[in-house]
Amino acid sequence: MKKLAIALCLAITFAVPVLAQDPCSQTTALSNPSRTITSNGMGNLSGSGATQIHYEMWTDGGQTGNNKLSWYGSDKGGGAAFKAEWANPNDYLGRVGYYWGNGSAYTAYKNIYVDFNYKGKKTGSGGNYSYIGIYGWARNSSASDNNRKLIEYYIIDDWFGNGQLGTATTGGSKVGEYTLDGGTYYVITNIRQNKPSIDGDKTFTQYFSIRQGMGSNARQCGTYSVTEHFKKWEGLNLILGNMYEAKFLVEAGGGTGSVDLTYLKFSQEDQPRSGTGGGASSSSTGGSATPSSSSAAKTQATTCKTPLITYPTSTVPSDPYTACFKYTNNKCYVCKISSEGEFEGNVNTCASGWVWDGTQIASNLENGYWYQEVTCPATSSSSAAVSSSSIASSSSVAVSSSSRPSSSSAAVSSSSIASSSSAVASSSSMCPPGGSGNGCSPAVPSSSSRASSSSAGTTPILANHVPVTYFSVQTMSEKALRIEISSPSVVEIFDQKGNKVASFDVYNTLQTVKLSLPNGVYFAKVRGMKSIRFVLK
Repeated sequence: MKKLAIALCLAITFAVPVLAQDPCSQTTALSNPSRTITSNGMGNLSGSGATQIHYEMWTDGGQTGNNKLSWYGSDKGGGAAFKAEWANPNDYLGRVGYYWGNGSAYTAYKNIYVDFNYKGKKTGSGGNYSYIGIYGWARNSSASDNNRKLIEYYIIDDWFGNGQLGTATTGGSKVGEYTLDGGTYYVITNIRQNKPSIDGDKTFTQYFSIRQGMGSNARQCGTYSVTEHFKKWEGLNLILGNMYEAKFLVEAGGGTGSVDLTYLKFSQEDQPRSGTGGGASSSSTGGSATPSSSSAAKTQATTCKTPLITYPTSTVPSDPYTACFKYTNNKCYVCKISSEGEFEGNVNTCASGWVWDGTQIASNLENGYWYQEVTCPATSSSSAAVSSSSIASSSSVAVSSSSRPSSSSAAVSSSSIASSSSAVASSSSMCPPGGSGNGCSPAVPSSSSRASSSSAGTTPILANHVPVTYFSVQTMSEKALRIEISSPSVVEIFDQKGNKVASFDVYNTLQTVKLSLPNGVYFAKVRGMKSIRFVLK
């Protein structure tokens, strides 16, 4: 009977789930560190494989022996707690957490959470810049943009500066925002040219998520739902690739100070938490929020609802899950539910304003994100299609050619198609060798038909009877493009918001075109081929 009672007690003990400790209640000061690092280096602290706890310390300058990283041991303060100390360095980075080296995508590491507490344990100053939060690197070898093949990332809730941390310190520009872990984060990207990295001196992109309210309410204890932050970035097309590390970072660009964590615990959990410690629950990670518009609660629209909406629009459609629009490629689209995040109102849902304002459409259409093609209605009025005033700018195009007919009927009236932007295409001959063959006709549309085409942005200027099988664009000096194409066609130029800002005929297989457009990122498009991203400087 006694044995049975013991067995029942053990069964009950192991049947009760172990509840995560509230990190904000872990305030006991730690002492007698197991290991103290005083020189630049990295290495394993405890564990092995994908869950090993690893450290790295790097300093540039400062007082020898006074820049330190002290780890308290696997049996104290959650197993990863450490103290970072510095004295007048040019730069100090101390970090502890997961290390994967040449790892996999973040989804291979389940749901990553970091519970932390250093409340009342931040002293001194951090120089010209400082960051306290989650940090790491990732490699994305498949990125089409060379600047994004290597990523340095930060999720920052605190620093040593006054007021709110922002682009004045990080550099770069804001690209979005979201709500998570009980706060609002602004997302910033910044490109670093030939700077030190995990792969030597490289050009790479930095992703920052900066918690707002630092000036009055910097968070010094709680939980980072790390995987959920990564998902938010994906909703903004900020891809990480294969993970190198995910660590808790203390970085200081000078000064003398310390951060002493009384609790730091890393975990990889099978299921997302229903709430996060330290009062950091939010609609993005569960808790009391209801996923009323998650992809599981919505059905993907497969038909085009009429009337079509005008796109882009300054407001979210009344029903963003069935709203349909016609784009400049003469195809119709609805929002793709499989692309969205977990809850409505966050940046990565069909109810997000940027899905409808055109800021991401060019790259998203190219990569198959966010927009689901559906069959256009059999009859649709011009007012239901894409508004020419909103996205199909009537670019002024002047083509000079020694062999182009000079009759007045062939001339293009610039006054009928002029707009704020223009493209000038220069060519020594109107058609490639072989005259009117290869789908090239020397006939030039009348000014009235040309004006109609420019305004609608859907009817080609040049009839192209031969499908294009090859198309390339190379930027040159003075905002010129070197275009190679397999057959004559119409090239259209779009900005990042999906607005058509220029279009012109290309008659030669190799032609140089000079654009009169502001500096920025653009996309060149011909029918039947993927758009090509280029940058004008």
